[in-house]
Amino acid sequence: MRTYQIVFGIMLICYLPRQNPIWAQSSEVCLDAVEVTSSPKRPSYENELQLKLELDFNGKKVKNLIDLNSSIETITRVELIYSVCKHQLGFNQDRLNTERIKNLKKNNKLFSNPMIQWSTYENKNCINREEGKKLFHGFIVHYRPTPTTESSKKELDIIRTKIFPEPTKSISTKEDLSSCGHQPILKDEVVEKVLERNKQWSELLIVADLTGSMYPYTIQLITWFKLKSLDKKVKSLMFFNDGDLKPDKDKIPLSTGGLYFGQTSSYEDIAKIAEKTMSSGYGGDIEENDVEAVISGIEKCSTCKDVILIADNYASMRDFKFIEKITKPVHIIICGYNGLIHPEYLYLAWKTGGSIHTIEEDISNISKIHEGETIKIGKQNYLIKNQKFIRIKEI
Repeated sequence: MRTYQIVFGIMLICYLPRQNPIWAQSSEVCLDAVEVTSSPKRPSYENELQLKLELDFNGKKVKNLIDLNSSIETITRVELIYSVCKHQLGFNQDRLNTERIKNLKKNNKLFSNPMIQWSTYENKNCINREEGKKLFHGFIVHYRPTPTTESSKKELDIIRTKIFPEPTKSISTKEDLSSCGHQPILKDEVVEKVLERNKQWSELLIVADLTGSMYPYTIQLITWFKLKSLDKKVKSLMFFNDGDLKPDKDKIPLSTGGLYFGQTSSYEDIAKIAEKTMSSGYGGDIEENDVEAVISGIEKCSTCKDVILIADNYASMRDFKFIEKITKPVHIIICGYNGLIHPEYLYLAWKTGGSIHTIEEDISNISKIHEGETIKIGKQNYLIKNQKFIRIKEI
C-alpha cells in the first residue's frame, strides 16, 4: 500500500511573484490566493467521479491534458500527487508544485472556480530517481459530470418516490446519490434547517435552482412545504433550470429562460412545477441564471415580502453584472457548503441588503460591512476590496 505524508501545512499561489499582487496593509495576510493543504492520508468518498492528469517526475505541465468541458460540469476537488526522492541543492518542491497548479489553471477555465479545494500528497515510496519515475505524479480531479437527459430522469424518479412514496418502497440517501451517477454534492439538510430557523420570514418568494445535482434540496423544499402548507408562509415560487435545453452558446444574460413560476398552497402542485422545470432542462455549464430568476420572480410577485434564493454554491451566476437590477433584499441558502462560500453569492447578499445562510449559521449583518472591512463566516475570513469579496488567509 502506498503511503502519503504531510510535507507542508499551507501553500498559497501568491507564493510566486505576480505582476499585480494584491496585498492587505498587513504583510501577514495574503489575498485572493488559492489555498493548498497537505494531508498525511488521501480521503475516500463514495460514488465520486474522477480522472487523472499525469505529470513527468519533475514536470511542470500536464502530459495528457484533454478536453474536459464536454464531460465535466463542475470540479470540486483537485489533488496533486508528487514524490521527493532526493533533495538537490537549490531545489524547491513547494515552488514546483505551485507552478504546476498555476499551469493547470491557465489551461482550462474549469480550474478557476474559486470553490475548488486543492490539496497535495507526497508519495513516500520513492527510493531513488529511477524508481520515482515509475510512480504516478500528477493531478487527481474530482468532479460533477455534465447532467444528461438520463440523469435528469433518474433524479425525477427519486423525487417522485420521496414525495409520493409507495407504501413498501423507500430510497436511502446513499441510494439517491449513487443511482444518478453523479458525484454527490455535500448533501445536508440546509434548506429545511434554514427555513425552520428563520420563522420571522413571511410572504415568501422562493427562487430555487433546479439544475443537475440540486434534486436533494428540491426534495427538502417540497417536504418542508408539505409540512408547512397550512401556515401559508409561501406566496410564490420561481424555479429555474438555466435555459431549458438551450445550448450554452445561445444563453444570453437576463434572457436565458427556463423559468417556471407558481402561486399555490398545494405541495402536490409545487411538486408538479418542479417536475416540469426539471423535465424541461437541467443546465449545462457552470453558470446559472440566478439573477434573471430573482428579477422575474419579484416582477411577478411584487407584494412578496421576503425573497429566498436556494443556490448551488459551486455555480457562478451568468447574469452577475445585473445584480443592481434586483429591487429587494435576497436571503441566500447555500447548498453544498464546504467551508467556503462562492464570492458572487456573498456579493449578492451584501449588495441587495440580504443575508447568507448555511446549515449552521445565519449571517444577517453582511450588508452592514463596508469597503476594506472583513467578515468571518465559519472559519473563513472575507475582505471587501474594490466591490469584491476576497478570501483572506493568515500566514
